[in-house]
Amino acid sequence: GSISEITDPDVVPVQINVPDLTPINELLELPNRPHHSDIDGQTHEDGGIGSTVTELTDKSRKMLATRSLEAGLDASKHLAFDVAADHFIAGRKLLGLDGWSVDSKTMLDLTSEGANASFKT
Repeated sequence: GSISEITDPDVVPVQINVPDLTPINELLELPNRPHHSDIDGQTHEDGGIGSTVTELTDKSRKMLATRSLEAGLDASKHLAFDVAADHFIAGRKLLGLDGWSVDSKTMLDLTSEGANASFKT
């Protein structure tokens, strides 16, 4: 048979370059804090968000969740859906159990974009 349009070597790129994306742990770092804690409350000595997510103000949680949303959207734009899904999950965890009342628009975006990215992985 013949080569289809889709598998023609002149049509299919040899390599897709994905730009460097912001790692999730860098999104979670806030300046001037001596300790870092994961979303699960584990304390680390590398600077960051405090001992638990609940110590963050609603304003800080919204800002960090928005940064996670933006990073996830950027990753999705570059077809890095697994990385995007991780950012969307991190954003939802940052908003916490009361995330829908803290910032319903961002929570909706994180949830719907997260479902989309997870479906595409």
